[in-house]
Amino acid sequence: MIYNSKKEAMSYIQDILDRGIAVGYYRLKIFLQKHSIEVSALEIVEIRGVDELNLVSIDSFNDD
Repeated sequence: MIYNSKKEAMSYIQDILDRGIAVGYYRLKIFLQKHSIEVSALEIVEIRGVDELNLVSIDSFNDD
């Protein structure tokens, strides 16, 4: 899934977290920081369960 804006990507991620499918928001933020992934350049690749969320970086958006 490729998102047209940071807001769109974060909205989708928040929806997943709200449904309890992925890890908690705090753990997600730590994961992103650890892997130096920009929030504006996310693609959710695969969700394997409650404790695992795989993310890869994609080309950054130009939305200020």
